Amino acid sequence: FCGDWVHTDIVGKTCEHSGEESLSECEDEGGWTAVEVQRCSRAVSGGDLLRSVRLGPFFSVPGQWRSLMTHSLRGLLHDGDRVVSFVGAPVTEAGTRIGFPPLHVHHVHVRKPERSGAMQPPVGRERASHWFETHGDYSRGDDFGVGARSAAGYATRLPEGHCYVVTSAEQIDLNAEVNDVRVDASGASELSYYLEAAFTLAPDADCKPVSKFWLRRPRSRELPTDVWERYAAPSTDSVTWWSGKMPSSGRLLHAWLHTHRSRFGGLLLLAAGPEVVNCAALGITPADGVDVAPVRNASFARAALAAAARVVCEDDASQPNSVSLRGHGSEGVADGDYDRRGGLSCRDWSFGVGDAWTVVAFSAARFLPHLRVTPQHTELWMFVDLPGVPNSTATSSPDAPDSPFFTDEANVCWAETRLAA
Repeated sequence: FCGDWVHTDIVGKTCEHSGEESLSECEDEGGWTAVEVQRCSRAVSGGDLLRSVRLGPFFSVPGQWRSLMTHSLRGLLHDGDRVVSFVGAPVTEAGTRIGFPPLHVHHVHVRKPERSGAMQPPVGRERASHWFETHGDYSRGDDFGVGARSAAGYATRLPEGHCYVVTSAEQIDLNAEVNDVRVDASGASELSYYLEAAFTLAPDADCKPVSKFWLRRPRSRELPTDVWERYAAPSTDSVTWWSGKMPSSGRLLHAWLHTHRSRFGGLLLLAAGPEVVNCAALGITPADGVDVAPVRNASFARAALAAAARVVCEDDASQPNSVSLRGHGSEGVADGDYDRRGGLSCRDWSFGVGDAWTVVAFSAARFLPHLRVTPQHTELWMFVDLPGVPNSTATSSPDAPDSPFFTDEANVCWAETRLAA
């Protein structure tokens, strides 16, 4: 908890709207209003330093959405700072985190325009790296509300002994979307909150620089104008996959996933190229212009792929990726299913320049089966150790052609693949 908040001259703005369909209301500069941005610094255990900003206060009502942004977070961090953890979350004035429900953190993106190459200028804001981020499915646990323990899942901790070494500190900004998922009810009173972004810094230079890779399913053919660049996931068992090559040599330290759990049917990261996917042998029937392909038997296809190639990461079914809650109806918190982080299990992986990888994402109707199509994200992030790289880097949006993980092809079938029996 950071108690001594002081006003800053950081520019913050907010735009209220009522959902995805009304997000266009925030495209006009006139739809945004100024919001106060405060800053706080304090020492924490072990000699680390906590530096935070918060925007607000906001007063939320059921069904309300709020877009948030800042200009440069100038003065919060400095070049050479060593970040060892990050938290982005809605909090009370006293600093208590607010869980999901009632507030859904659609996203908190701390952005930093990185150079895609030594001689290249930083990419634009719209394609900047998600240097640190929080999403609603990062909650971990079965409680909710003010003070929910599940909100601890909003914290990102770097691997032990590693840190993110800050460069271009004055280019860092924040973009966020928070929605109140409550429904109208007699006890659904106005909810006051702030949005806080907090960084824990190591006091010395003993930590090893870490870099961040960002893999994402290519742009949708079915939903080409989707405001958040999602793809179409049906309510039937299906699969999508895409491939690429590693841009540098290094070692995987940690990986995590963002996806919408109502249609999440599992994920594999394979150390193999697209030739591992023999559609006929796997019972997959892709079609032109469709984002995912029907799969006859998802369990068989998954097992066959895992037998045909080295599995680097896979979802951990022992950790729940959603929770069925009995809400507080009088307060507007409805009974229902809500996203949770789930688990991702990864093996040691040392990769070389040009080594192939393939992400395979399965879809299944876990809840909300009445929705024929659900807009879906499948985004995989990795903390990696890149030998010989003195500073930390984060790759830009994989939707941008200058990203080393850009591809515009998904669901490419290969006819000749030998699958293990």
